[in-house]
Amino acid sequence: MSQQAHYSDITASQFQTEVLERSMQVPVLVDFWADWCQPCKMLMPILQNLAEEYAGQFFLAKVNTDVEQALAAQAGVRSLPTVMLFKNGQVVDHFMGVQPESEIRALLDRHIPKPEASPLEIARDIGASGDHANALEHIRALRAASPDDESLKIDEARELMALGDLEAAEALLQTLPLDLHETAEVAPLKATLLLAQLQKLGEDPKAEAAPAQMLVQGCAQLLNGQAESGFETLLQLMRQHPKFADSAARQALVAGFTMIGNDPVVTTYRKRMMALLY
Repeated sequence: MSQQAHYSDITASQFQTEVLERSMQVPVLVDFWADWCQPCKMLMPILQNLAEEYAGQFFLAKVNTDVEQALAAQAGVRSLPTVMLFKNGQVVDHFMGVQPESEIRALLDRHIPKPEASPLEIARDIGASGDHANALEHIRALRAASPDDESLKIDEARELMALGDLEAAEALLQTLPLDLHETAEVAPLKATLLLAQLQKLGEDPKAEAAPAQMLVQGCAQLLNGQAESGFETLLQLMRQHPKFADSAARQALVAGFTMIGNDPVVTTYRKRMMALLY
């Protein structure tokens, strides 16, 4: 028997252990093939690559029907290639002929157990659904159970910001250790907080009316997901009032770039900002 980590050729004498018994632990995909079958030769590399990619989530057993004719007949194979998926000793799915890789993946994914989500993943999913108060409760429970896990502060700050408690979020981020301050997770949060602060600065009744209004509008647009509109407003402010509020327009633009991250719109407007500066 030629043996690989996640697939092998099997014989009738090995079918009990390599398919039926093994399928009690992990799904087993059985490929009935023959050397003269051209579609079989097209399908087998796809199945072997999937077996390697899934890395033990299923096992591929290959049956040469020219050698194992009795086994193929017992399995009810009428055409080649025929592929059967065994779980708990029983056939739970099958297909005949060459199928697109996407269809085979879909078949496998229907039957391969999905790993259970971690408590943090559950909390993040709750937040992603919009229930930020519930997500915050879950994360605080995780922090209480793992007080040394400083990274949980990032998740708590994110939910606090979603709930509008920016002061609490900022205070929490300030307690992070230095190695976490400029991570890919923290930098966008700090940029969002800066935009909110700049927006509040523009709302100061003592500020010059016209540029202040543009600052408030541009920051609000960015915070509300209107990236292009926000950048246009802030570029206009930068052209007309470059020194307003200690170059607030430039600060807001840079914060917007950081908050949004790797996006073509950021590349475009960063170049336009640099053109104004130099």
